[in-house]
Amino acid sequence: MVLITVGSLIPSVPALCNFSSCSSSKGTENLIFFSGLYISAIGCGGVRFALLPLGADQFNHENGLDTQKRRNFFSLFYICVIFGVITCGTIVVWVQENVSWAIGYGIATTCIALALVGFVSGTPIFLLREPSGSPMKSVF
Repeated sequence: MVLITVGSLIPSVPALCNFSSCSSSKGTENLIFFSGLYISAIGCGGVRFALLPLGADQFNHENGLDTQKRRNFFSLFYICVIFGVITCGTIVVWVQENVSWAIGYGIATTCIALALVGFVSGTPIFLLREPSGSPMKSVF
């Protein structure tokens, strides 16, 4: 997200267009912006599938109290995801359309940075279980 924000901060010449041709943006701007998009897509794809199992492993499956806590975790997780979708679909879009693209991307970058700080600060209290057996046994 930092690359996307920096890419949107670079002052670019507005496209000069007439009916027959338009000038395109420069290679450096495109490289920075699209590199940020690709890296963000890879990062988001990896986080989405790893976050729920990490959260589910924090609870003891045999304990009835932890079963309720696990249900609450999943409910709160999805509430937070929906809140993020609504926020990005309304507030950030409004800021990008009416104020500045860079500020809109800056808001998203700040939210991701805060999430990273929260994750790293909670790392010491995570329950890390040693893997036992082979995951391939459950597949075959």
